[in-house]
Formats: sequence, C-alpha cells, structure tokens
Amino acid sequence: MEELKILNVTNIAFQSLRINQVNDYEVHLGEQIVLSCAAQGSYSIDFIWYKDSMLVNTSKAVREIRINRMPNDGSDVYTSVLTIDKATLLDAGQYTCQVVDWGVQQCKGIYIEVRDEPDVKVVPMSATIEKGNDIQLTCMTPNMRNIGIGFGWTKNRALLKLEPGRAVWEDLYPAGSILKITNTQKSAIYTCNVAHKSMSVRVEVMNRTLIPICFKVKSWGLQWPDTAPGSEALLECPRYFVGRRVSRLCSMKDATTPEWQIPDFSSCLYEPLILPYNNFRSLTLGYQKTTSSDTIFAFREILRKRTLPLYPGEGDRIMSMLAEIERYQHSIDPQDAYTSAEALTHIINRILDDEYSILSQEKLSMLLQLTQRNLIHWSKQLKDVYKHLSLSSMVVDIQQLQSQSGDSITHSLQIPSSDYIYPDWYEDKVAIRLWKKKQRNVKSNNTFTGIVIVYKNMSRFIPTAYVKELDDGTDLEFRINSRVIAIAVPSFGADKYNKIWVDLQIRHLQNQTSSWNTSCGLIDNTGSWDLNTCIANTVSGDVMTHCLCPTTGTIAVFLTTRAVKVVLAKTEQTTFIIIFGCSSCLIQCLLSALILGAFWWKHKSWLNFLKLQCCGALIGAMAIFIYAVHTNLPESSYSLVAIGLEAFLLVGMSAPISEALIVYAELTQIRPSQHLQPTVIAVITGVPILAVFATELTHKSTGLRHESWWLIYGSGVYNIFVSCATMMFLVFMLLYMGVLHKVHTLVEENVMKREAIEASIDMRDFVSESSSAYAKSSVPTVSRFLPEIRIDHSDNIDLENYSTSPRKYQEPPVFVDPAFPARGTRVNEAVAYGVNERGGFRGDVSGKYRGDGKIFLPATSLSPEASAKVLCSADVESRLGAMPDVTLAVKSDVELSSRSSAELKSREHVVSAMPDIANTSERKQPDGEEKTPEIVVTAGGCDSATNGMLDRISHDLDYLLNRTHANEGA
Repeated sequence: MEELKILNVTNIAFQSLRINQVNDYEVHLGEQIVLSCAAQGSYSIDFIWYKDSMLVNTSKAVREIRINRMPNDGSDVYTSVLTIDKATLLDAGQYTCQVVDWGVQQCKGIYIEVRDEPDVKVVPMSATIEKGNDIQLTCMTPNMRNIGIGFGWTKNRALLKLEPGRAVWEDLYPAGSILKITNTQKSAIYTCNVAHKSMSVRVEVMNRTLIPICFKVKSWGLQWPDTAPGSEALLECPRYFVGRRVSRLCSMKDATTPEWQIPDFSSCLYEPLILPYNNFRSLTLGYQKTTSSDTIFAFREILRKRTLPLYPGEGDRIMSMLAEIERYQHSIDPQDAYTSAEALTHIINRILDDEYSILSQEKLSMLLQLTQRNLIHWSKQLKDVYKHLSLSSMVVDIQQLQSQSGDSITHSLQIPSSDYIYPDWYEDKVAIRLWKKKQRNVKSNNTFTGIVIVYKNMSRFIPTAYVKELDDGTDLEFRINSRVIAIAVPSFGADKYNKIWVDLQIRHLQNQTSSWNTSCGLIDNTGSWDLNTCIANTVSGDVMTHCLCPTTGTIAVFLTTRAVKVVLAKTEQTTFIIIFGCSSCLIQCLLSALILGAFWWKHKSWLNFLKLQCCGALIGAMAIFIYAVHTNLPESSYSLVAIGLEAFLLVGMSAPISEALIVYAELTQIRPSQHLQPTVIAVITGVPILAVFATELTHKSTGLRHESWWLIYGSGVYNIFVSCATMMFLVFMLLYMGVLHKVHTLVEENVMKREAIEASIDMRDFVSESSSAYAKSSVPTVSRFLPEIRIDHSDNIDLENYSTSPRKYQEPPVFVDPAFPARGTRVNEAVAYGVNERGGFRGDVSGKYRGDGKIFLPATSLSPEASAKVLCSADVESRLGAMPDVTLAVKSDVELSSRSSAELKSREHVVSAMPDIANTSERKQPDGEEKTPEIVVTAGGCDSATNGMLDRISHDLDYLLNRTHANEGA
C-alpha cells in the first residue's frame, strides 16, 4: 500500500489516497478495485469522486460500484472508499478525489491501469490455395506491443512440429510470429496461441481443375480472394470501421456453379459511433458524462450526415447498441426515454432505408419490438395525444380512440386519417374497435391511444419463403405478399369483459395466382408467424385482402400453398417396416444356423462350415440393421456400425466363393492337403475385411467423418464397398463357370467309360453262366465256355495310377489234374437261379444270371484231388483287406470254344500261377523266362460277404481288356 503526500490547506488536511493493489496502480480484468481517500476536516466535509473528469454517480450504474463513507474515529479524519467489484477496460484512467469543506476544496488524483488480455490476430484470416503451393501466416497482438510471452502454433489442435522445408516459424520483434508452410498437401486449421488466447485460420487446399471455386472479385470496397465452396472469406473491416472481421460465404448455386453470398459486416462498427457509445457504456459503469438520450441524439446526427449506405449487416450491430440503450432507459431513467423517442424512430427509419442493412432475423425481430416499445413509451408522455410521422421507410400514427357510450363502451380508430398527408405508397387501411362492458363500482380508463406503424419495405428483410411441416405430412409454404403493419393499444388488456378487433384492408404486393391461397399472418410471442389467428377474406381478382384479428400485433398478408407433398410414409411406419423385414430375415437365418450347426457337428466338413459362416454373417448384419434403425445413434458410433455392417455383408458374400474354389480344386484333382481348405477360407474371408479396415484407417488419417451409419450414395466408403462386392461377385461367377466346364468334361469322359462298364457286366454274366454250367456238367467248364485271358507283359504293371478298393482275394497257384475223373463232382453245388434272372453277354450267349451272382478264383490245393475253393472266410478277408489296390497291364486274347479240342485240352492241364502283383511290382519270373499268367474263374456258393468282390474283379477285367486293345491298336 502506498500513501500519497498532499499539501496542507487551511481547514483541510489530506491524509492519503491509495489503492489496495499489490502491483502499483495496475489491476487485471475482473479484479476488484478499492480506492480510499482520507482527509481531516470538519463534520461537514464532503467527498466527490471523478474518473477522467466524469462524475462517479453510482445511481446511474448497472453494476456493483459503491461509495462508502467510513465513520469518524474521533480524530477529525474522514475516509471515503470507492469500490468496484469487477474491473473493465473502461475503468482504466485518472481517478480524482475532491474534498470540499466549508467552501474550500482540495483534489488529488491517482492513475489506474487495467491490464488487457492479448488480442490475437492472424493475417490472412482465411485462405484457399492450390495443392502444393506455399502460404505464410502472421500472428500479432495489436493491443499489446510488448507482450513478453512467446507465441505458439498448432495444427488441427495438435502441436505443430518444426520441419525445415515443410513448416517453420520465426518470432517478430517486439511481438509476433510468422509461420511459413511449404508444399501444402492437405487442408488444415492453424491456430496461433498467446497465453490463454488464440485465433484460428482454416487453410483450404484444393485442386481447382476438379472443384469449382468462387474467384476473387472486388465489391463493397473490398477485394475478396479465391474461396472454396462451403468456406467463408474473412477480411479486415473496411476503412473508417473497427471490428474483428468481415465474412462472405461461397456456396454452390447448383451442382457445378459456385456463387458469392451477401457479405456480413455485423462485426464492424462505424468509427464516429465509438465515442458516444463508449460514453454511454461509461454511464452504465457509473461514470456520468452523458445521458442515454444524448447518445441517441449523437447516433442520429452521425447517421444523418453519413452519405454512404449502410453495409450489409451493419444495422445488426447498431440495433444491438440501440436495444442496450433502450433497456437502460426503461430500467434507470424512463423520463430520458421519452426525450429520445422520436430520434430513435428516425434512426430505425435510417436503418430500413438501405437494403441488406439487417441480415439476422433475430435482429429484425428486435427492431420490430424496439420500435413498438419506444412508441408506446412515447405515447404515454405526449402532451398532445396526436402524433404523425411520415418517414421514408415507415409511417407512424399515434391517435386517441374515439369513444361511444351505450350499454357497452365502444372505442374506434380509423387510419389513415384525413387530418394528415400520407405518401403515395400508403394504400392500406386500419380500423381498431374496442368493446368494454360497464361494471358497477369499477372505475375504468375511458381514454385509449392507438399506435399504427406501416413499414414500406420490411418485406425485403424477411425471407422470401417460409416452410412449415403440418401434422398431415405436408409442407406448407408461405410467402409475404404485403407491407408489414404493426398495431398497438397501450393500457388495454383483452379479457371476458374487454374485447378488441382489428380490421385491416391490406393491398397485395403482387397479383395472386390460382395455385396460391391467401392468409393473414400475425407474429406471436416467439417471433414466428401465426397463420391461424386472423381471418382472411379475399375476393377473387381483388388486389386487397380483408384481415380480421382478435388482438393487436404485427400483421401481414401471405400467399400459402402446400408446395411439397410427402409421398413417403411417416418415420414410425418406415421404421416398423424395416425392423419387421430385418427381424424376419434374422429369424430365418437363426433357424438355418441351428439346423446347419447340428448337421456340422455330426458331419464336420469345411463345406458345411462355410454354410454356417454365411448364416452367421447374415445374422450379424440383420442385428446391426435392427439396432441402428431402432436406436438414435450418436455421431461417434457411426464408424463402428458402418464397419460392422460392411464386414458382415462381405463375410457372407465370401462364403459361396470359398465353396466354389474348394469344389473346383477337387474337380481339377489338385493334390489334396489338410491345409488347403482352411487356407482358402482364410484368404477369401480375410481380404474383404482388410479392405474395410483399410478404408476406415484412411478416414481416420485424413480427418474425414462418417455422415451416417449407412453407406451414403457417392461417398468414398460406398464406392469402396460396392467395388469389393462387385469383384467378389465376378470371382464367384468365374469359379462357377469353371466348375460347370469341368463337370461337363468329366461327364463326357464317363460316357466313354460307361461302355467299358457294360462290357465288364457282360463278362460278369458270362462268368456266371460258365460257373453254372460247370456245376451241372462233368466236362470242364474252361474247355467249354470260359474264354482264355492271357496276361502278356506281366512286368509292365501300373501300380501308381490305378486305384480301387483293396482286393479281397488271393491268387495261389492251382494245379488241375486232367486225369482226375470226377472233377465236376468235386466242385461245390451250383447256386440255383434267383428271381433276378436275365440274359447275359448281350444276347450272344444265352443263360441265366443270378442277381447276387459271385465270381470266385479257385483256391489253392496241394492235393491233386483238391477242388477249386472260394476265398470267402472272414479270416482270409481280414488278412487280405490291407492289400493295396493294383492294376494289371495285360494283353488278352479271347479264344472261344471254336478252337481245336487238342489246343483246348493242352491249355486245360496247364494253368500258370498268377504273379503276386498285389504286394510288389517286381518281376516274379526268373530272368529269361516269360510266363503267361492266366486267371481261372470258377463259380460256387458263397455267403453274402463276397457281394462286392464280383464288381471289383469286373472293374479290373474291364481295365485289362481296354488296356490290351489300346496296346494292340498302337
């Protein structure tokens, strides 16, 4: 605390004038200021405070500021304390304490500085550049030349790294920083940070050959730079204006044409208005140098002398200041509002003279309300109840209603009045009627004043068209088609005893068409137009509309039509249909999954697994559909739902591709492997999922966001998903056609093999007939019916390419004694013919064939008397079951019974042993010997265990015969 020395004067002695701040005479914004002034004098001593020669009058303040006089401590020292709770920039200045005692005064001053926060400014404030170009950003603090704090830069809210050749910055003296960005590739937001203040600039990077832009143009006295569609061009306020910036939006007129919108100067303030406005703000802080009415008069004079029209949106800022002054007048000094009422009306008229002076609908509503409140307050203070103002943009009438006595007191007013002159554009008529019911012992005011305001060009500040959604699903479009008329009757309230009717005849601005209807609109308490309160009556072809309203307010005529009809069902019905359809699909997929799961559990195979995979993917996709439609998803969940939906759909599509590829691999006889099928499934399923995650990673890295959980047509995610699905469909069709072609080829090969199979069946019939004949005759069957099958080239046995079931027969050598007389009787009895009898050997050899007939090889017998035995026992079957299947490459010569008996007899007694080709592929004959193996076929009774043996032998015989004929042909 510092005490100030003062000079002693007769009868007054200053003790001190001090400030309660640790830092000498310096405070920060929002801090408390306490000034104490102590002086020694008489009991009549008085303290008066001044700030920059302005009287400190706490009664005029709208904030917490007070002057307290401390009680006397008995030493004739009196103290006055000035307390300001929260310091503002306007509190900075020279404070003076004036002490007056018995006509003698003494003054002492102290200067207080209020430290401002840094005002960060970046130039340029917006930029659109070509990809690969350079840009330089400059950051400054105009209100603080030597801030003593460093400047920092961020890019997209992340600390910007110093990268030579890409992004570098350097500090400026005394305060500032320059950021240089080279070879810019992506759009970004760069922010300059100073202490806890910052300013951001968005740099748009684009390819002008692909994207149309708004080209630079000079208008409204400013040079607007090239700007990308959807972005704002930001410039400094023009000359003679102060403020943060001017903005102008570049938007798309259609799909290929960009256009500039109206610029917005609402943040700029005309410099001559700053001084009177700051004086008014000082008044609200408790420093009285002016009055609110003086501020209004100063505004009016400045705007009257201004020859240039108001910039677009400039009236928004002026309206905010006028509303602030008007609220202050009604709360602090109502009498002052009456003084400036007419001047305020002229200011509003000046604002309405210029097109686009008001851009905000909120400020337009404020103008209508401010005008009406101002005139109401003015009417209450008028000595003469009649007032008429005919201005360039509005006409104001304030007149007293005429009363007519009767059972009910009636008041009426007709506008326009014949007592005044109205402009040529004034063609509307207004009639106000009041009904007041007489009440006993109740005194009522029988004098009412009516206020009528007709605005000339208010329609150009109102949107061209409004659209309102109705309950029946249609959109009501309405457009203003008249001048706006405001009507007020102060001190009158409508109730069950008092009623008011406003009858208006309003002229149309344009002729009415048959497709549009006419309605009278009334602004309600929310500032919206109500088309249902007033009754409209328009005669066809008439240019006037008769509106009858049961209340006062702001009224206009509108053209209405149901321009857009909603052909779709309501949202609830659409949601129900989607949920019902997805739920039905979900239930069907669940049932299919249960059935396939049970079948796969019993018969585990990869093809069954793929069917189960397809059902599971559809279940997941339908579940996500239902959840997303039924739930109002936040924007943060869009990416997760979109990824899940894409993944499930692509996984479901990959299952048929995997099935087709596995089947094709089997048909092409690719060498089987236990890892082939799972590898195919993993690759086909994994690739589309990787594509989905790669797409999402690209979104995250580029800063793009999902606009919806569904794939929007034309978006990058949509295009990638459709591309993946199309490629998968084409791959499936390619595999499907390949499988069909391979199957067709195999069918053609099987047709050729069918003939060989039929030949083997004939051989089987022949063997059955031969066996039957052998059982019934004593003559050897071999010499009578059985053709000789000779195996040539026994060393050329193909054991690799021929694969059948393991043979269940043995081929030990059989020795047949030709001298044995009872050969036929030693053979097993012939099996009788069954019901499945048929002709054999294609009709050439007649005979019967048993349906379960069997072909047997004769068993080995060491005794010459041993007969041929059939290997049918289970023991032999078990021992021979593990023998590998082999193929005999043979050359057969079939010699029928027409040969000479001597030759047949010689062959009957010589039967060579069949080589053991089932166990080895080596030669069984000694070198130098060529043996001709023969197959001796006999028939005998056997049980049903050998039913399949005949088929296997027939297959082998068929191969041997075909191979032999092929070799001969070669």
